[in-house]
Amino acid sequence: MSFDIDMTHKLIAASFLIASVTLVRLILKDNWDNVAALSNFKGPVEIIGAENDTVIPVRHAKALAAAIPGSKLSIIDGGHNDWSYESRVKIRNP
Repeated sequence: MSFDIDMTHKLIAASFLIASVTLVRLILKDNWDNVAALSNFKGPVEIIGAENDTVIPVRHAKALAAAIPGSKLSIIDGGHNDWSYESRVKIRNP
C-alpha cells in the first residue's frame, strides 16, 4: 500500500479547517448586537476600523459608527492586526 504524501497533507489541512470552522461556530453562536449593547451607554464611543481588514471589513465599523449617535470613527491603514505593530494605535483610559 502506498500513500500520496501531498494528498495526506491536504486531507490533514482540510480536517483542521473543518474543525476550526466548527469551533468558531460553537464559540460565536450568539448573534451579538453592538448597537443594542451600546444603546444605553452615555460615555464617549470611538470606533476604529482598519482599511484593509479582511477578517472584519471596515464597512462594519462605518455602519456601527453611523448607528451610534455622537460616536467617533477612526479608519487606520493596514489589516486586522496591523494596528498593534509599531505602536500605531495606543489604548488609553482617560
